[in-house]
Amino acid sequence: MMATDTPKLSYDLQRHLGRCVKVGSEDMLHEPLSGRMEDLLKRLEGGSENPAKTRPPRGGLSS
Repeated sequence: MMATDTPKLSYDLQRHLGRCVKVGSEDMLHEPLSGRMEDLLKRLEGGSENPAKTRPPRGGLSS
């Protein structure tokens, strides 16, 4: 199927999906941050004198 052949979503369905996304994202805004995420944000806000301390381990950000 080519890009021009993709079916369009109806306006009503687009509005419904938009409302669902909005409700879901509003709920997330009221949830507390995980400790790891809070630490990362504090590092970004405060800067760092030693960039090596803020660098994630070679394996990534998994905790």
